[in-house]
Amino acid sequence: MAFRQKSSLDAFVDESAITCARTTCYGKMVKILSQDGDVNVCWDCDGPNGPDMEPNSLSVLIMWWMTEGNYVAYRGGKNHGGKTKDGYWADLSLRIKDVGIKVDHSLASIGAKIQHMEDQYRSASDWLMNTGEGCLEHGEDVATYMKKLCPFFYEIGKVMRDHALV
Repeated sequence: MAFRQKSSLDAFVDESAITCARTTCYGKMVKILSQDGDVNVCWDCDGPNGPDMEPNSLSVLIMWWMTEGNYVAYRGGKNHGGKTKDGYWADLSLRIKDVGIKVDHSLASIGAKIQHMEDQYRSASDWLMNTGEGCLEHGEDVATYMKKLCPFFYEIGKVMRDHALV
């Protein structure tokens, strides 16, 4: 698929190309297509079997998270062997590639994703501890609302509850 900047000659160009009406749009598309590696792709949409199908980067990350000892060691628990966060991110990157995912996540993006997931979990947990204020006014049940706040709340909940930072 090609991207091109919109011009006055639009009637004469290939219709299979996507037209960007603004220069900024065109510039962004050129930048995205020329990047090696980390393109903004949803972590749950990049699986080899298609969008929203497992395995995907998010499911690999959650499986790693739930494997006993991984998250505690990542957070610097006892006997973690002195491994750096970059080392864990590199291991996760390899796990993601090993299941056939073609998106190459940078080490920094893996670290940022873990941080974002921790933040989402803490936010949802705080909301729940404050009695889920306003939830029942909108006709939603607590579990549905928790999934909106943190889609993986129940998957990583046991590991996070056991960890002292939460």
